[in-house]
Amino acid sequence: MRGFYRKRDKGGRQDKPGGQNTGRNSPPALPQVELISENRIENRTAGHQPASNKSFGKSTRNQTPHNQLSPNQILNNSSAPVAYTPEEMATEDGGTPPTLRRPKKKRRRRGWDWRGFLIDFVIFWVIMGAGCLVAFLLWSGFWLILDPDSIIWVNQYLPANYQISHAQQNPPQTLEAIKEDLKQQGFAAGKIITLQPDILVPIVATLPACQPSPTNPNCQKITELRLYQPLDNFFVSSQLYQLKRQLILKEPEESFVMAPLVRAGVSPPGTSKPQPFTFLEIDPQAPKPGNWLHLTGKRGNVLYGQVLHYNPDQNYVSVMAEWTSPQGNMVSWQQIHGDATPELVVDRSVGLEPSLQIYQVKPREFTLDPVWLVETNLNKAAIASRPYKDALAYAQLGLWSESAKKLQALKSDLSKSDKWSAAAQTQLEFVQLHANITAKQAELGWANPSQAISAKLIDGRWSEALTLLESISNPVQMQEVVTLLNRDNGQLGERIQVTLEFNPQDTNAQIWAVLLLSSREGKDKAITWLQDRNNAAALSNLRSKEPSRDRSLVASNTEVNSANSSNSRNPDNPDNPDNPDNPNTIEPNQTANIPPRFMQYLTLLESGQ
Repeated sequence: MRGFYRKRDKGGRQDKPGGQNTGRNSPPALPQVELISENRIENRTAGHQPASNKSFGKSTRNQTPHNQLSPNQILNNSSAPVAYTPEEMATEDGGTPPTLRRPKKKRRRRGWDWRGFLIDFVIFWVIMGAGCLVAFLLWSGFWLILDPDSIIWVNQYLPANYQISHAQQNPPQTLEAIKEDLKQQGFAAGKIITLQPDILVPIVATLPACQPSPTNPNCQKITELRLYQPLDNFFVSSQLYQLKRQLILKEPEESFVMAPLVRAGVSPPGTSKPQPFTFLEIDPQAPKPGNWLHLTGKRGNVLYGQVLHYNPDQNYVSVMAEWTSPQGNMVSWQQIHGDATPELVVDRSVGLEPSLQIYQVKPREFTLDPVWLVETNLNKAAIASRPYKDALAYAQLGLWSESAKKLQALKSDLSKSDKWSAAAQTQLEFVQLHANITAKQAELGWANPSQAISAKLIDGRWSEALTLLESISNPVQMQEVVTLLNRDNGQLGERIQVTLEFNPQDTNAQIWAVLLLSSREGKDKAITWLQDRNNAAALSNLRSKEPSRDRSLVASNTEVNSANSSNSRNPDNPDNPDNPDNPNTIEPNQTANIPPRFMQYLTLLESGQ
């Protein structure tokens, strides 16, 4: 059988038989050729033909040779796959045709297309600029929702008709502009405090009709604190600051500043006149988080102030505590309760009377500032038991050492049953801090006997104080002791009272009660009180549930004490023991019932009156 080979070029033209292409510039597009042997065709069609056709030994699929088809039939069947037999693929000379391959297309070399690169470069930067513009608009819209004044700085680049309106009259300014505005309002900027990242500007005003003093040479006071936040931008060369907080200061009243001195009886009650703040400083020793600041002022020797806290997370400044110190001592951070965070200690002591305020830093649920100061006090007993309350009663009336001893004993007993709480430990440490001060003062070697006696009486050392009284032989020194007793504003009387309430048989405390009454109201009044108390003690030694103050021992203030002292010798005063109409006048034979030891100290005290 003649071999037949058909291929079609791109234009659809048919090549001549024999496998050679007559067109030079039209490479043929070879169809996919499927070689099917005659035996394979027979095997493929054997299972699908009827039994009558098997005798012919040939397939009935292509009984007419492909090379004998008409041209129309060839065109109609060109899309269908063509099957060739090995005999049809044979060439005219009987050889095998070469392998059919698609000729490779020669690629044409091109030079550097700088125009295309320029177009791509421009398109890239246009896309980048559009993206940055969209990001800036989104960022500006976000901050306009959160803080309408946060992007006011762009107004200087916008026309007047297109400027952004702001809700508050506090546009970003430079420090020079802030100071200039304050000057126009009649104020000035004080020493600026740097708080990372913000700054705190004190607003200073001049006091009217003020005379310069060493504590306030410029006659100025701080009336307000303003917190400014720096703005980070790349459009303004100078640093701008945005006002975040304004804290209007509330000045303390004179009555608060002088309260410890009034309590000690060395100053008259203060008025409601406000006392100015003159100085602001940051505390570098304060604990974290945030920053602690002290706003202070001075009236004579009394130093007073406020404790402020700055929270950088919320740009918030608040007042935490208000304090006063009669001795002019600055507040300090000390390790009192043994935890990791130190406590803030305020010294309110007057003379030898210790009085400390202790504040602990505690967390709280407040978004703007999550910490605050909690004062440690003895107003509420940490353990609801009678022995614990009795121990606190000693401390509440000034007998710190005795209270500390009783609390330590209770701690040893309650710790075994796990009833000793953290709050009880805090109150114990508070009492122990005061007890350490009174004990140290009582053990000092005082040159003045009256001061030594005062230190021992404050610590509740009645017997040691009587020993010192017996050693005084100078009438002038004895007069100082009498003056000491006369000037008692009630604190010594409270200590004696609480001692006698819990221990009525304490003779040393009774002697000091008699001496205190004798110095203020006279000898006869003291003897009467002693007789009445001994009679009551003979009837019952039971004490009341709560210590009841004996008003004859506790004076309200110095003016009452001085009035009683002067009126006791007035013949017209019905309470004068020399007045025959006084029901408390002591007959000479009544003094025989007084123990000799009491009369000995009364006689000794009379030598200084």
